[in-house]
Amino acid sequence: MKNIHTAAELLRYLSPYEPVTELVSDRPGHEFKYSLNCGMIHRLGWKPQVGFEGGLQKTIDWHKVNKWWRPLAE
Repeated sequence: MKNIHTAAELLRYLSPYEPVTELVSDRPGHEFKYSLNCGMIHRLGWKPQVGFEGGLQKTIDWHKVNKWWRPLAE
């Protein structure tokens, strides 16, 4: 999954407005820099317990309840 898709999904959960993202030219190749290949761990039999959408929603819900970031925003 590309970073741009992850960002769009995050914004979709958090914002009532149409998400707007801007691609910038000063970061070419970073899409691949942050990629992850789970092939080996899947071959060993591991499977995720939660899908991407469900996991993202659970993560957002946790952050809304715990608000650990609040002192950083002040």
